[in-house]
Amino acid sequence: AMVMLSISEFYQTLSAGKLRIGYLWYGGIAIFTRSNSALYYLPMAIIHIFQTNDRVKLVRRMAILTIILTTTFVIYDFLWFGIWTFSFWNFINVNIFQHVSSTYGTEPFGWYGLIGFRD
Repeated sequence: AMVMLSISEFYQTLSAGKLRIGYLWYGGIAIFTRSNSALYYLPMAIIHIFQTNDRVKLVRRMAILTIILTTTFVIYDFLWFGIWTFSFWNFINVNIFQHVSSTYGTEPFGWYGLIGFRD
């Protein structure tokens, strides 16, 4: 839902030629909720940067938004887990550096459903 909301707002922003970054609020929330949704928002942000006339102002707004969202979600994670944690880093650490992602898709298709129902 966040992706669809942000895509619709992104196209309205581009068609109006404005410096609005409302779609990135949705994107930031989606990225901190599920880190791999950054793949949807990075191209939108790059396109927006290259199609705007005032790139410096847009990048400044994006940086402020990133600082606000990062601070908010790091504090939220601290309140939830009781330790300082950064979810996006944990995602990258587990899936890339610890190679846990290499085990995904190694079992037959039905195995995942059976294990999910069993637990």
